[in-house]
Amino acid sequence: IFYLILNVGLDVKQVQTLLRRFPHFTVQNLDNKILPTQRYFCEELNFTKAEYGKILLKDPRIIQHSLVNKIKHVVGYLRYELGLSSSEVRHILYNAPQVMNLHTETNLKEKIAYFQNTFNFTNAEVNKVVTGMPSLLLCSLEKNIIPKVNYLRNVGLEANEVSKMILVSPVLLKYSFEKRIQPRMEKLIEKKIKMTSLSYLITKTESDFEQCLSDRKSERKDTAIIQVYEEEVKNETNITHKGRIQHWTRPRQDRSKKPSSYIF
Repeated sequence: IFYLILNVGLDVKQVQTLLRRFPHFTVQNLDNKILPTQRYFCEELNFTKAEYGKILLKDPRIIQHSLVNKIKHVVGYLRYELGLSSSEVRHILYNAPQVMNLHTETNLKEKIAYFQNTFNFTNAEVNKVVTGMPSLLLCSLEKNIIPKVNYLRNVGLEANEVSKMILVSPVLLKYSFEKRIQPRMEKLIEKKIKMTSLSYLITKTESDFEQCLSDRKSERKDTAIIQVYEEEVKNETNITHKGRIQHWTRPRQDRSKKPSSYIF
């Protein structure tokens, strides 16, 4: 507990939250497990103490993994096999540290292969998707991603249209199918609005979504909005600022390369 407060910088409430999520944290060896993991994250992956603290809060279970056989292995896969930059790897680990719990061969690689084969994505495009929405790596293919993709294709969208929608807005696959994707698509079809509009309308609140439907005047407006949205997404790929992690968040609109040590 003192380690979490003094070395990581957590407050008492945060320590309580962490221990509720992973009570076995207290039985992990400090010198052989906890400290080496922190040094790796902070010294080799270049996380600050505060950032490492947030990672632990999101998934304290990472501390139970072997540093060499698990943590460095996952980092090595992301960095040298998938080809992400060091800042992109930090971005994924910061926003979805649960990837450390996934099996590289039977989980991570399977999902990457799905994106490449299903959407005909290049390596660069796959990297854009997983850095744009890291938590997609945590989603089940069979129970989550595949049913949504099949639905989009079954309503009449061409394969290349679905691919572009996912590339432009990977967050689309994170929304609930029953509560968000299906009802909004049905409204677009009902009002005879271009179905690919879902890629930018999916993120809006219900009231803003309805407002966009009522304000829609022409197909040209759809095209203009998509162009603006794609430019926003392009700008959002700048995920670091002065070497620090930033959240993948959309700005509010104004409404008025393989060394064995895997060191970066």
